Amino acid sequence: MTLFSIDLGNKQTKLKSEHKTIVLPSYFVEASRFGNRDVLGFIKSDKAVRDYESTNDKGFTYVWGTDIDFSTVDVVQDTLGFGVDRYVSRDFQLLVDFALAELAIDYEAAHTGILEVDVVTGVPTSDYNQDVALTKLVDAIKGDHHITVDGQPLNVRVKTVNILPQPLGTVLNEVLDSNGEMLDSDINDAVIGVVDVGGGTVLIDALAQLNMVEDKRNQLERGAYTVYDKVKRGIQKDGHKISEYEVTDLLRANDEVYVWSPDGVQQIDFSHIVLRERTLFTREIATAIKQTYKGIDRMRKILITGGAANLLDKKEFVKEIEKAEFVDDSELANVNGFYKYGVQLEG
Repeated sequence: MTLFSIDLGNKQTKLKSEHKTIVLPSYFVEASRFGNRDVLGFIKSDKAVRDYESTNDKGFTYVWGTDIDFSTVDVVQDTLGFGVDRYVSRDFQLLVDFALAELAIDYEAAHTGILEVDVVTGVPTSDYNQDVALTKLVDAIKGDHHITVDGQPLNVRVKTVNILPQPLGTVLNEVLDSNGEMLDSDINDAVIGVVDVGGGTVLIDALAQLNMVEDKRNQLERGAYTVYDKVKRGIQKDGHKISEYEVTDLLRANDEVYVWSPDGVQQIDFSHIVLRERTLFTREIATAIKQTYKGIDRMRKILITGGAANLLDKKEFVKEIEKAEFVDDSELANVNGFYKYGVQLEG
């Protein structure tokens, strides 16, 4: 059986198979919003995007990838949402189809027959404790999916869906090797914290000897999207027109200096706006952690993970939370952990 792990975040989708590990946005664009692409000379081979069609939305084609020019696109299909409402939305279910197709395209069986796969994924801890949310997510993933990618029909059958609390992915990535075998880690028998900074939520959890601790948990529905929105408003207040998606690209492509070019010629420095909002975001998260972790002195370490962990000012954050440890490649830590868990199950 083929194994896929998927992390369908509010802002970024992380995918892993034996062939690839890839990060894509959790939004896409209906193809007609690009206008007549034959006339405009839109050449997909020059851009990191593909055309996707799903039987879940017949008659519509969507463009998805990392190279969408948001300066020319006004309408975006965004999957940002929380809980059950997100999992039952059309856009989320299309994202599931596109994600499976992006991984399945590397397998001959998907082109010539039906590729059967097992999927491991994760959800915010609050959703993990809601049976309705889990049921709706399984409904969206399990079963047959028929997708066309750049004119190539693909057939995927998801046989099983294993769902984990999202922050557990990072922990599993720390304590399992690539074969799903336990490593001798200093967190195996310790009390640790895990803070997952995502696009839609910030998840604050704790584990004792790798078991989730119920009374040290918090979920903030003010993830990275709130920073993007505040930066956008600050830039617009300066008299510039910029979309949230352009802001997202600006912040993901830079670290300390944030220069935006609206036309490929002008160079406008918005660092003062971005750095201020990053500082405020850092302080808000640090305060929430202190309020959530009673007895923080007994914790061995607090792992900081998630696709938006880079938005935190690390120096400022560590001053506030001395036991904080930023995990390597935090954007992919969860999906890598999900995959290792799947390998362990197969073993």
